[in-house]
Amino acid sequence: AQFKGDLRRAVKEVDRLERVAKSDIARCTKNVCRLYCDADQDQLISLGLELDSTFEIMATIFGNTIRDYDIREQKLREALKSKAAVRRDGGIKRQTFEELMESALLESDVNRIPKTAKRILDSASDVAA
Repeated sequence: AQFKGDLRRAVKEVDRLERVAKSDIARCTKNVCRLYCDADQDQLISLGLELDSTFEIMATIFGNTIRDYDIREQKLREALKSKAAVRRDGGIKRQTFEELMESALLESDVNRIPKTAKRILDSASDVAA
């Protein structure tokens, strides 16, 4: 009844709601990382306990709402493990992790997560160098 049979209006509303949802996920990811994931506030999510805790927090928040969350997390973890700079630095910059998590959550095809993560990590390495 809301759209009175107007398919264009309905599609426009779906598009708007999708943009709102994406914006909410991005904002939530950034806020959670800033508030809870960088325990020592050094702007680096360290490999090991700090990174594992970060993924646990994200799974608690997004695990029941994001389809295939477990697979998305696995693909993101694999991308992080394969990046020499992350191993060398002993972790990942919080801001880079926020961007990685946001893209992994919003990616429509989970098989594209590794490629997108590599691009983000390469870009972050270029900035750091």
